[in-house]
Amino acid sequence: MLRLYVDTNDMDHDGWCSVIRHEGRLIDEVAAELRLVEGMAVILFYADPAEEFEYDGIVSHRTNRWLARADLASYRLLR
Repeated sequence: MLRLYVDTNDMDHDGWCSVIRHEGRLIDEVAAELRLVEGMAVILFYADPAEEFEYDGIVSHRTNRWLARADLASYRLLR
């Protein structure tokens, strides 16, 4: 399953947030190569020097950008 880096700082109350990267590459540059499609199941993660966590989620393409909806109940703290 794809693991996508997301910006959890812009997550709304429904769990939607911006998808930023896949393996260090901007999502807009690799979306076609990854064959991202509306509703595709993915793993969403955030990492900084202090912590790393992930969620199960789905992706959506809206207003010319990739978004993801995190299943907030699936939150996993990795470090």
